[in-house]
Amino acid sequence: MPVEPKPLPDLVEQVEPAVVRIDVKTTKGTGVGSGFVVRQTGIVVTNHHVIAGAVEATVTFSDGKKSRVHGTMGMDARKDIAVLRIDKGPPEGYPIIPIPVYLPRKGEPVVAFGTPKGLSFSASEGIVSAVRKGDELEGFAQKLPGTWIQTTAAISPGNSGGPLVNRQGELVAINTMTLGGIAVAIGDLV
Repeated sequence: MPVEPKPLPDLVEQVEPAVVRIDVKTTKGTGVGSGFVVRQTGIVVTNHHVIAGAVEATVTFSDGKKSRVHGTMGMDARKDIAVLRIDKGPPEGYPIIPIPVYLPRKGEPVVAFGTPKGLSFSASEGIVSAVRKGDELEGFAQKLPGTWIQTTAAISPGNSGGPLVNRQGELVAINTMTLGGIAVAIGDLV
């Protein structure tokens, strides 16, 4: 049975506990990005560029709790995806964002979560403007493999790695970048 769309405030309350701010230290300085929990045991997904070059990283949850990043379980620089391992967490496990087995439809309402310009735990609403193959974006960036979700939901630096979810609270894509003012998120999650 399909899950009913949630009113936006209810959706934010459902999704936000699984969203994390990622503070990164590198040999060149510090950075901030976003991520989200996909396994209750402490598995976080973000963008590769958020964590690349990190010598230390910490995630912060919306309730203020922090967890150290212990390492990566997988990285794909071409698709800009990284899977991180954090502290085990509470006995009941971390809240998660479910991953559906389908791509979104053009026109579907979505919400982007993250830390735009360091403003933690922000949400912005929009729609799926298009579902594109990476070669369609070649004029904006280097050749990008995979499927990319173009959205009207605001994505700014710091939103990178945060979830783009549908109104049922399911993951649609990973907020990745803005190309000439067009927000795109990677839709290939594996």
